[in-house]
Amino acid sequence: GASGLNLVNNTGQTIFNLYIRRTGTTSWQPLAATPSKPAKGMKATSPFADLDCAFDLKVTLEDKSEPVWGGVNLCEVKSLTLNRNEAGVTWVDYD
Repeated sequence: GASGLNLVNNTGQTIFNLYIRRTGTTSWQPLAATPSKPAKGMKATSPFADLDCAFDLKVTLEDKSEPVWGGVNLCEVKSLTLNRNEAGVTWVDYD
């Protein structure tokens, strides 16, 4: 199962809120992150534990947009980079 989340903010904006849900569900849960508002290029850590591996992640950015990264595998991953380009396209890089 998943045990914590180490992410790198490569969205180009500060992340103000971080949310998670199991892939295939509809209920978003807020995640606490350290630091609580990772600026662009910063790393953040969020402790949590779950038996599942596949999750959707959502953030609230400076411009109030809420991009979603779907079907993110959080098992056996050291860290992941949340990427978003100027057109709003999102993708994840795993480490």
